Amino acid sequence: MLFFGRVLSIAPAKLVFLLSIGIFEIGSLLCAVAPSVPVLIFGRAVAGFGASGLWVSIMSIIARVGFANMELSGLRLLPLRSPQ
Repeated sequence: MLFFGRVLSIAPAKLVFLLSIGIFEIGSLLCAVAPSVPVLIFGRAVAGFGASGLWVSIMSIIARVGFANMELSGLRLLPLRSPQ
């Protein structure tokens, strides 16, 4: 996770997210075609590495979108509603 945090400080979150999906899919493919247990374990490790990148990049994207919405709503913590 620390690795992807550093990468997110350099690269755009969307690029990191898409690369993490690719790494996760490669790990899943390795698991699917594993001829032995060591290859399966390696595939799980690769998929876990990709999943950690997904988690960190998703949290970064949610934080950015949430902060942008807070700025637009005047830093209100409650959702915008019309007074009734």
